[in-house]
Formats: sequence, C-alpha cells, structure tokens
Amino acid sequence: MSSSTNTSTSTYLSATFPNEFRTPPPARLQSLYSDIHRQKQSNPEGFRSSIGWWTRVLDGLVRNGKQPESDDALVLHVGESLGEALRWEKVGRPLGLGCVVEELANSRVLVPLQTFLKSPLPMNYQPGLAYRVAAFVVGKPF
Repeated sequence: MSSSTNTSTSTYLSATFPNEFRTPPPARLQSLYSDIHRQKQSNPEGFRSSIGWWTRVLDGLVRNGKQPESDDALVLHVGESLGEALRWEKVGRPLGLGCVVEELANSRVLVPLQTFLKSPLPMNYQPGLAYRVAAFVVGKPF
C-alpha cells in the first residue's frame, strides 16, 4: 500500500470526524479501534454505537472515493489494505473491523458483490401487502 493512499484516507478521516481523529487520540477512538466483538454481549448499546460509527466511516470512504487501491464509489473493498489504510497513529489498526463487516453483512447493510449481482430482485425488495397476506394464509410459493 502506498503512503499516499494512507495519507488520503487519514486526511479524509481527520476532516470528517475531527472529534475522534486528533492527537492525542481520545479514549473513544481507542475504544472504536479495539476488538468490539466482546461488547456485543457485555455492552449491547456501546456495540450498536460502535457499529453505527463504523458504518458512517466506511460509507463515507466509499461515497467519497477514499478507499485504498480503489476509487469505487459503490463497492466496499474489504481486505488488508483497508485495515492498513485505517491505521491511526498511537491507536493502530482497527481490531474489530472484521466484526463490523460481519455485523453489517448479517443486517444486510453490506451485501457480498456476487450475491448482489446474482439476485433476481432488488436488494431492498419488499413484497406488496397482497403477497404477504397470501403468503401467510396460503404459504409461500416455491
């Protein structure tokens, strides 16, 4: 990964989230960069807050073309380069990034690209009321 990519991502994060990304890093940033998986059971509200914050960060990276090694504005490219680009001085890499991506995929905020491309229906498809009533009364077709 080039240092210019990391600089671009760092500059974006500093400008977009000035309260979290400053020197020295606040305890909140250290918490967000920790392994948040443990919070799911022990602190559900904190876990949801962390997931929401990471959702905004990742969404902003994609929408603003600030992903490492890609200027894609529709697809989040998850890999080592993303974790490295999110590395922050005195905090390190986000240890809970995998948990965040998994949680977003489970809640269908993120959809694997191949699933999206193969889906015959839009990802946000909601059947009409008549279909839902018929499915409940008669059973779902197929």
